[in-house]
Amino acid sequence: MKIQAHIALLCALCGGALFSAPVDYASEPTFKWVPTRSKKGNWCDVKNWQPQKIPSGKVVVFCAVPGTVAVIDKTVPELSRVIVGSTGSAPVLLIEKGAELRLTSTLRAGVHEDNSSGAIEMTGGLVEVKGKWSVLQVGRTLTNSTQGVMTMSGGLLRGVLVVGSPPTVTASGKLLMKGSEAKIADYPGVGSTLLLDHSGEIAFVLDANGGARIDYPDRVFEIKKGARVSVDASAYQGKTGRITLMTAARFQGRSVLEMLVTGHPAQGSAEIGIDDSSKPQTLYVRISGQKPKTAP
Repeated sequence: MKIQAHIALLCALCGGALFSAPVDYASEPTFKWVPTRSKKGNWCDVKNWQPQKIPSGKVVVFCAVPGTVAVIDKTVPELSRVIVGSTGSAPVLLIEKGAELRLTSTLRAGVHEDNSSGAIEMTGGLVEVKGKWSVLQVGRTLTNSTQGVMTMSGGLLRGVLVVGSPPTVTASGKLLMKGSEAKIADYPGVGSTLLLDHSGEIAFVLDANGGARIDYPDRVFEIKKGARVSVDASAYQGKTGRITLMTAARFQGRSVLEMLVTGHPAQGSAEIGIDDSSKPQTLYVRISGQKPKTAP
């Protein structure tokens, strides 16, 4: 992997907008995920790392071996950054129940290499991306063709979110919120910008009880043309009415946001909307008892 190229670009990509972050990234040591006994290994096994010790402190972790899975299922030492991605089959960072991962800079799915991909899956636990300019990036680049996917079906993630890339590159980012157990929340004091960029998608897949939540009641969520929010409500079995999926102080650029229902509940229909009269503003899905209208 071209690690130096990654480091050179990180200052420009730490948030939704360009700014100079007060960090000397080049001075941070690197750790590489290199599982030797199988494709899937535990984060806390020193044999899975180069150098052979558990990453901690002001370091950069690269999970970049194609087709491998790094599992976190307990509290691990605080780090600066974790970057997941490679050319070939996407490496995966799997965060399970019992995990606690705290970062002072960046958690990223996708890398600065053409034809690359990376995936993060969270089924439980806690992730905090909490430094002053810290950010969770999914499929974010300004220069390369990369794909980043983060799937959440449980647990709590706290930090600032950036999904997708601008139209000048062929990159894409997708945040998949499955079921009703996962939550993404703000981390107060973080200075980065919330952004759903041109190639970004946030997809909600409801379960029988409802949907997951993304809550930023005191922060503006910037939306670029081409961005998309989709809802699959086909598994929902609850009452009719509104289900809040996202909150923000303001959804800036909401007029260019593509909103799409990909599946309706068996008992009726679903419709996505934004309520900009409420404080905070809400993005919701409304479940009704009427069947969806079909085109003539």
